[in-house]
Amino acid sequence: MMLAPLLLLAPAALEVIRFAAQCIQFPYQLDPEEGALLFQSMMLRHGELFYRPLLDYPYIAGTYAPLYHAANALMLLFFDPGFAPGRVMSLAAVIATLLCAAAILWRQTRYPFISLCCPLFYLVSYSMVYWIGFYRVDLTAIALNAAGLAALFAAQERRNWHAWLAGAMFLLAGYTKQSQLAAPLAAMIYLLCTDRKSAWRVAAVWIGGGVLIFAALNVITRGQFYIHTVRFNANEFEWRQLPGNLRHLRNFNLWFALGGAWSVVYLIYAAIRDRMFANETDVALAVQDPPDMLDPRKGDSLFFVLYAALCMLYIVGLAKKGSSYNYVLEPLLSMGLLVGVGAGRMLDERLVHPAERPRKKLWIYSGYAAFIILLALLTLHSWQLTSGGFPRPENRFRKVMFWRERTHLSNGAPLQAGNRALTAVRQVPGEVYSELPIFSILAGRQPHFQPFIMSRLAREGKWDQSGFVRDLRAGRFALLILAEPIETMDPRTGTNLYTAEMAAAMRHTYRRAGADGCPGWFDLYYYTPRSNGVQKSR
Repeated sequence: MMLAPLLLLAPAALEVIRFAAQCIQFPYQLDPEEGALLFQSMMLRHGELFYRPLLDYPYIAGTYAPLYHAANALMLLFFDPGFAPGRVMSLAAVIATLLCAAAILWRQTRYPFISLCCPLFYLVSYSMVYWIGFYRVDLTAIALNAAGLAALFAAQERRNWHAWLAGAMFLLAGYTKQSQLAAPLAAMIYLLCTDRKSAWRVAAVWIGGGVLIFAALNVITRGQFYIHTVRFNANEFEWRQLPGNLRHLRNFNLWFALGGAWSVVYLIYAAIRDRMFANETDVALAVQDPPDMLDPRKGDSLFFVLYAALCMLYIVGLAKKGSSYNYVLEPLLSMGLLVGVGAGRMLDERLVHPAERPRKKLWIYSGYAAFIILLALLTLHSWQLTSGGFPRPENRFRKVMFWRERTHLSNGAPLQAGNRALTAVRQVPGEVYSELPIFSILAGRQPHFQPFIMSRLAREGKWDQSGFVRDLRAGRFALLILAEPIETMDPRTGTNLYTAEMAAAMRHTYRRAGADGCPGWFDLYYYTPRSNGVQKSR
């Protein structure tokens, strides 16, 4: 059945896991925001709140809910500061998500190849290869949502405690990343239509618990939790960048998207057909049949259509300033579940009572034909990811994966460049501003500034940048380590990471002292004040 995609995806899945393990060993940043998240975990470890008025250093915004930070703060009780524990958590979250998806598909289809193959579409993807090695909240939040869905849709019989557990998992996911709403919303809508008692149990924990925790955190932080996680997160959208991102998604997911659309069409068709043409004979035969002749799972099929539809709304987030392919991760998971349930439903057309086969012969043939089309689309998608050629050879999955692997090996050029930067930070007697905070953290220094988020807040009038600009003009920092050269910064418009005022201050006060880095990682540019006699601001 799903053997061809499985044979193509399984070796690639092992490569993705191996690549994630190599990222765990790499001590420096692979993503610009990892260092800020680690520092916030360290603040919690020492009993400090990072939801605070940003009136003095460190200027680092707490735009995420605190659960991931809290979990890493606990691990810092046993480990030195670094990315390895959080990256291990991300990898474990991916594996847990795969297990939950497999359990859901086994319960919904009872086809082992479908249960094994379809979750791999989440793992073996460009977006996952890009994201799996990061110290970020997304994969953990998705895993918690997947656990909530498994509590509702992987059990043989839904009991009261399954709904309570699902609500708790959705609550934890929301306090890991507050925008992960598709799974709980889809579950609530579906349960309100099919099982209202379970819906109210989920709502009691997810909504009721969420409101209570939100109120408590705002009391503890004197309103700063709301400011950081809601007001600071209201990014502007740049709609002109959306078409380019959609073209990228099309290059890697064209056949998969067609397979998902085909599954939606068939599941809706089957649901309407069953409702229109069910008769008393079907009911009587179903009552008489033994359990293995029935298909009690197909009643949940429309949930997965709803879940995938809500997840597609995340893709609009690719137009958000500073967005990345983490917005595609849960849509990929929902599509994997959707095509799995769709494939199972197509194959289940043969499970009609022998007495009804003459009347439903067309149903059986249509199911087989639909499955063959879906299998062809999923095989093309798997072939594209692992062997290349569709639609463009230069977009092969293997090329992307091996490119990242070559540039991030722990014994390669990025490690050496990072070591040199860390040595420079340790040797400078004065204060250091590093755009990648990990160098300051490992040198035992305090990070100062989170460039992208704080510059955006300054442009939107939500944060006063005058103190930081004044310190740059006064040469407060004995060394700047930036990932883009000051010389290319436009002092009239600024850059994506720095406002015009910041760019002008750096160009006025600092001169280049060196450059380092390597292709595929970060280019590092070192700057020192133009004159040792610059008065430093305090």
